[in-house]
Amino acid sequence: MIASAAHCDVTNKAEVDALVNWTVQTYGAIDLLVANAGIVKGADFLDMSEQDFDDVVRVNLKGVFLVSLIWHMLCR
Repeated sequence: MIASAAHCDVTNKAEVDALVNWTVQTYGAIDLLVANAGIVKGADFLDMSEQDFDDVVRVNLKGVFLVSLIWHMLCR
């Protein structure tokens, strides 16, 4: 079994594309996807800034969407 780790900003489609391409070129395929990127900006709802809210949504939702979308396209 071979494993590796890589840095990728999951909110940036170009970085996700590059990581997926590198992985496929290096290992031949992606057999398993673990979408474990996530952040927390702790604050009461009314005290949370719009920027903090946007950061959480961008990483926790958009990041999983981008990674999953590309993986799904590879599995076709």
